[in-house]
Amino acid sequence: MSLARRIDPFLPLLRDVGAATAVISAGEGVCIFANEKLVDLYGDRMLEGHDVLATYPELRGAGLFDRVPEVLHSGEPFASPDLSILVASEEGSLVVGVFEVLITAIRDESGSIEGAIVFARDLEDASVDGDRALLLARERNARRIAEASARRLRRLQTTTAALAEAVTMAEIGDVVISNLVEAFNADQAELFACHEDERRLELIAARGIAEAHREERANLPLEADVEAARVCRNGEGLFVEKLPVISTSGAHALACIPLQQQRKIVGVLTMGFDAPRRFSSEDRAFFRSFGVLCGQALFRASLYDAERRAKEEALAASRVKDEFLATLSHELRTPLQAILGWARLLRAPVDPEVTAKAVQSIDRNARTQARLVADMLDATRVMSGRLHIDKRVVRVRDFVNQAIDTLRADAEAKDITIETTFHDRHETYFGDLVRLQQVVWNLVANAVKFTPRGGRVTVTVTFHDDLVIQVDDTGTGIPSDFLPFVFERFRQAKGGTTRQHGGLGLGLAIVRHIVELHGGMVSAESAGPGHGATFVARFPNSASSPSSSTEVFDPSTTDVSLYAHGTLDLEGIRALVVDDDDSARELVVAALERFGATVAAARSAEHALSMLGGFGPDIVVSDIGMPDVDGYELVRRIRALESPLASVPALALTAYAREVERQHALDAGFGAHLSKPIDPADLAAAVRGMVMGRSVKSAPPSSATALSVAPESGDA
Repeated sequence: MSLARRIDPFLPLLRDVGAATAVISAGEGVCIFANEKLVDLYGDRMLEGHDVLATYPELRGAGLFDRVPEVLHSGEPFASPDLSILVASEEGSLVVGVFEVLITAIRDESGSIEGAIVFARDLEDASVDGDRALLLARERNARRIAEASARRLRRLQTTTAALAEAVTMAEIGDVVISNLVEAFNADQAELFACHEDERRLELIAARGIAEAHREERANLPLEADVEAARVCRNGEGLFVEKLPVISTSGAHALACIPLQQQRKIVGVLTMGFDAPRRFSSEDRAFFRSFGVLCGQALFRASLYDAERRAKEEALAASRVKDEFLATLSHELRTPLQAILGWARLLRAPVDPEVTAKAVQSIDRNARTQARLVADMLDATRVMSGRLHIDKRVVRVRDFVNQAIDTLRADAEAKDITIETTFHDRHETYFGDLVRLQQVVWNLVANAVKFTPRGGRVTVTVTFHDDLVIQVDDTGTGIPSDFLPFVFERFRQAKGGTTRQHGGLGLGLAIVRHIVELHGGMVSAESAGPGHGATFVARFPNSASSPSSSTEVFDPSTTDVSLYAHGTLDLEGIRALVVDDDDSARELVVAALERFGATVAAARSAEHALSMLGGFGPDIVVSDIGMPDVDGYELVRRIRALESPLASVPALALTAYAREVERQHALDAGFGAHLSKPIDPADLAAAVRGMVMGRSVKSAPPSSATALSVAPESGDA
């Protein structure tokens, strides 16, 4: 018969005996029974089921259990009328008490020692027997509980005050962990906060955790099979007084609770112990109250962090805006200086060579300004979600070569070689011709800009499954810390007054948006400064694209034909030009007259209406923004006439270049909408096309055709 079964009939007596009592087995030295009095002597330490001295080393040499092995070995009883032993104080620490102790061996039927029974009576209670002793024990236990509750209440008050002063997550973590460890004498403690993505726990603070283990738990996935993650998932606290398997952190017992605020879990708090531990109802209640304070503090800290991040983002956005405005001012003023300077010099007589140089400079700088405006307009379309694409079947080699050809002069000026290689199984792609040219132009122009004299730019086009356009250069390269931002608006690797390259930092952001509108993606790679860069634009060959038998988009038969001028003889065409700006009006008149048109000019809408019947135009070319009566109202009044002039073609030539303004012009009655500035030959082609009855709708202000201008490159 086992020792446990042998003492079973005596358990009621052992529980009510007036002394602290324990039964120790001889084989493993495990405590198989401890009555309430003995448990009270040792506080939260779990005695039953454990080798007391092995589990709680601090009790070695404490006087009571040290005597048991001797009794088990010799079989001789041990007795002492006044033995000093260590017991738990009301605060939980070990203090010396004086007890009357008796330890005697327990033998089986054969006389073999199978255990020992321990009796210890507090001498303070020696003169008290029977019911009075029991009442005294209960009174002392109640007083201990009350005093413990008072201590914990003070701890909560102290923690509340400290948390009120803590603002950041780190400060809150320090307060929580230090107070938790002191309140429970915990060997380990961890505070986790739920990440805003609600998929993982972030370790805010920890104590008693090995560094390697701490790194593993720094970002803990919620699906992880660990206590903190499970508690966060199910929202219920966990108290394990003796772990069946020692945890990875080395704990033998643990407590783990979710931290909630407004019915939402905001974190998890855990504590571990190096030995098994009882968690009384008071322990659990206090831990949960402690958790309420922590949850409120974490929630408050998350709001603080969100506000701080928002403020930092606002400051960063403000800095970017200020830098952009300064850059924009510089980029606009620089070509303007050349234009105004040369224009004023030409007022005086100069030799033909200087005149040619002046005209070339004015033309080049005007195009630069046009590119800036085009990029700004595209940027606003991107931000408002109004940048659209018009997909057609286009020849890949054509749009790639056309975009590169416009940049060869710039490359040759820097002695840069542009090499083009095609690996194309397919000849055509279903996409927006103008926007595809814009992507190639931007990537190649960016490479030319950042490649020093004598360098090389390589364009590789691969079209098997997807259309892949790769641009490599031997340029200045991109710093690794800037690579993640290279496709963001207004971002430049080096800004301020010392930057070496111009531009607004918009081109690459527009490239990314155009590629994404086609369902593709764009990427950038660089080994760092001085090692060049590689940009790759990948366009999917969508299964929904038209078959290869579909007619290929031919620019000579569509709107883009405005820019393939051919014959631009306007002889016999009568044009009425309406613009309140004298300079703009005079330029349009001179341009049309140069191509043979008969032109009349009006300085306002009312003036144009008064001239309409007498002049009898074949086409009206009108500005939109004019005082009193704008261009929209002018064309409406013309369409309302009860005469053949009501159907006269009308062309809007305006600086109002947004998509909504283009649509407004067409809705009002204009047959086409062209954005300023525009090349005179392009204007003449548009006039001829409309008079001859061809369908002309619009030329996008940022296209590579208007003024023969492609969008400005992005700045890496």
